[in-house]
Amino acid sequence: MTPAEDAATLEDECRILCLALTGEPATPVLIEKYRLGHGHPSFQRPWTALDQALLGTARRGPGWARVADAYAALFDRRGLLRRKLVLLFALAETLPPHHRVFEQAPLGRLPAALTLVGAGVAALFRLSVGVVRFGPSHLRSRATTP
Repeated sequence: MTPAEDAATLEDECRILCLALTGEPATPVLIEKYRLGHGHPSFQRPWTALDQALLGTARRGPGWARVADAYAALFDRRGLLRRKLVLLFALAETLPPHHRVFEQAPLGRLPAALTLVGAGVAALFRLSVGVVRFGPSHLRSRATTP
């Protein structure tokens, strides 16, 4: 856990990120495991300005978390937000009831194709919002970094 994150902050963050990732509310067990997972050394590194911007935006709600993740997925793959999402994903896929989200029965071809197209359109929209929101400050911070 970084100095800027207390237990209450991590609980709120877990609730928001869990809704964004699974569409389901976080259980107390998941929240506790998420909080404990922040003791890992990969969460002890100093935060960059981009980490702060992405995480601050993600903490605003599930929709904003998806926007921040869309940007981070392409431009900050090893950043703090992605590490937090990987931790949450690993926990959610092993803990009930969240594991069901990852084990859903396959759809028919047409529903699967429509779901895929919808997901692609939504991802492009989120990425566009993310580029507008984070791109300029990310570029500025990279220009000033030696």
